[in-house]
Amino acid sequence: MRVLERREQCVEEIHDMLVNETYQFHPLMHMVAYEPKERIIDYMITYPDKILITCVHNVLKTELIPKFVENTYSSIKGRGLHKCCAKIQKEVRRHPNAYYVLTDIKKYYGSIDHDLCKQKLRNYIKDTKCLRFLDALIDNHEQGIAIGLSLSSYLANLNLCQVDRWIYSELHPLVYVRYMDDQLMMFENKEQAHIALAKLKEHIKEQRLELKNNAIVAPVSSGVIMVGYQFHTKYTLLRKNIRERMKAKARKLKKLNLTDDEWKQQMASYYGWCIHANCRHLMRKTFGERYKLFEKNIMQYERLRAKKEQNNFFGLPKDARVSITQLKDKDIVILEFMEVTLFNEQKLAVKFCYPDSDEEIHMFLTRSDTIREKLIADREYLPCVVTIREKRTAGGKTYLSYE
Repeated sequence: MRVLERREQCVEEIHDMLVNETYQFHPLMHMVAYEPKERIIDYMITYPDKILITCVHNVLKTELIPKFVENTYSSIKGRGLHKCCAKIQKEVRRHPNAYYVLTDIKKYYGSIDHDLCKQKLRNYIKDTKCLRFLDALIDNHEQGIAIGLSLSSYLANLNLCQVDRWIYSELHPLVYVRYMDDQLMMFENKEQAHIALAKLKEHIKEQRLELKNNAIVAPVSSGVIMVGYQFHTKYTLLRKNIRERMKAKARKLKKLNLTDDEWKQQMASYYGWCIHANCRHLMRKTFGERYKLFEKNIMQYERLRAKKEQNNFFGLPKDARVSITQLKDKDIVILEFMEVTLFNEQKLAVKFCYPDSDEEIHMFLTRSDTIREKLIADREYLPCVVTIREKRTAGGKTYLSYE
């Protein structure tokens, strides 16, 4: 409250600290979290540490996000766990005969080397004052990077950017997905998968990190367990430990005299997990009669999905749909777009016309994340004329975008 009462003075003090570099971080506070596993969370409670970090974080994140490869999802605005889940679902269906490699880095945050992390930061950030601020923040933690600070996840993501690009250029996987230190790669056969794992182990050592000894090499058809789900070629389930925690919590709450609203609030997070998987029977069995409390949400979700699965997006007839591959190297006028779900797969429906015939309206469907991100960024400039282009990643994989 004292800080709020003298807000203007505090703003001036923080400004002077940043300009003159007179800040000194206080020692970190600690707490222990036990779910999903025991870990120490570090945090700051003193003025002006939290405000200083938040100020730098708000500016720096817009510079760092474009540095991350497309298929890394953890702690990045606009991506996140469920977008990662949708990506894995799509790739598992596309490559049912492939082999996958799933790895995890041992105590990743606590193992990040300070000097190497600072060196990598200098590859992406050129402002010397900002670098000195980040150096001081990194050194404020004795070993590795503090878990719990808003900037830590961005620093941890950036620390693996070079590994991401090395995987694309050296290992050439069919699919690569990273959720912080969990890395998923898919290859055509088992031999390629084992060779890739051996090379990755050596490269990770060069980064002064170490893979856990629980790396998995297995056929995609056996199921991929990652980000809390079990991904199969035709369906998705919750991971066993999450299912068991959900059942245990439901049994615990059953013994308490809770109102419907209180019970729903307690179980809402598990409902959020379930709706992204094929878990209708599990919800009915676990929630019992109170499953009906979520029925309104479920029916709204089902109606929305049914609406999106109709053939007449934007009210256009089915014959107005054009394959995006037919539009390569052609100029079109993009009018509007919408997110749609077809057969449990997230896509983008784009309404367009040709520059020389604005009366004839067409649409195309795409699952290109690049086009989605560009359209969201260009939303305020629509309608606009663009050219659909086929491009290649560093790993040689082709994808569609526009200019």
